[in-house]
Amino acid sequence: MLDQRLIAATLRLILRPSRPNLTREEVFNWFQARLNRPPEAYDIYKTAKEFYQLGAFSRAQLCLQQYVTLPGATLPGRHLLGYCYLNLGESERALREFKKCVKEGYHDDWQLVVELTIEIEAKRRLESDMTSSRLMTTDAV
Repeated sequence: MLDQRLIAATLRLILRPSRPNLTREEVFNWFQARLNRPPEAYDIYKTAKEFYQLGAFSRAQLCLQQYVTLPGATLPGRHLLGYCYLNLGESERALREFKKCVKEGYHDDWQLVVELTIEIEAKRRLESDMTSSRLMTTDAV
């Protein structure tokens, strides 16, 4: 398990209210200062996974968004990013991540891709029907 001091320090960094989203450079600089070396992809993934397991999905998302851009990033990191988006109610972003996983060979995500596609299309149809219904009601008045 990750050093609890590293998790606590990461929480303080990411929870700063004045900075809801950190840049890639800020994340890497922070990790480098804490680790006394440049961070490796695994350092960021491990921290993200800890956040996810704690239910801190937005914090895990922040780390994973940086992680997936790194050389050496693995598909489980992108997969976990998809689940972060799902837990944050961002189905369309989750779908994009799961599609990338499938395209890159992580075929276990096929079912998620199908289910999310159906769910998102049903939501769009419902919203469209509601909009049409409102327009017809307005026209009748």
